Amino acid sequence: MNLGNELDPKRDEIERLLRTAHIHQVRGERSKALELLQQALELDAENAGVWELLGDYQRESGDWQAAHDAYKKAHELDPHNAPLERKYAEAVLQRTRAQEQYQQWERAIEGGGDAPALPRNPGLAFL
Repeated sequence: MNLGNELDPKRDEIERLLRTAHIHQVRGERSKALELLQQALELDAENAGVWELLGDYQRESGDWQAAHDAYKKAHELDPHNAPLERKYAEAVLQRTRAQEQYQQWERAIEGGGDAPALPRNPGLAFL
């Protein structure tokens, strides 16, 4: 038995898992879809396509940190994939923006000198 024949069943199983994960994602069954992607990664942790799809699902759910991590791994495995590089860059940008917003709010709450002054408003304080 040659190496190509040994890999085909694994590749077929990964493709089946990805198709099934997509069906669950479309149905809104996100946790089941993610579980199937994890199974695919257990079969082949070096599959950039699976990592990219995992990043896509994380991005759709708004989890930019997890999307960033998945895209980073996919990009490391397939550095010449331009659409993937674009997704990774978007995740880096979103993560950076979120960190900057968090820091601005932190400075505003602490009364930092360079933070924009928030108007004193009882209604705003209530919210």
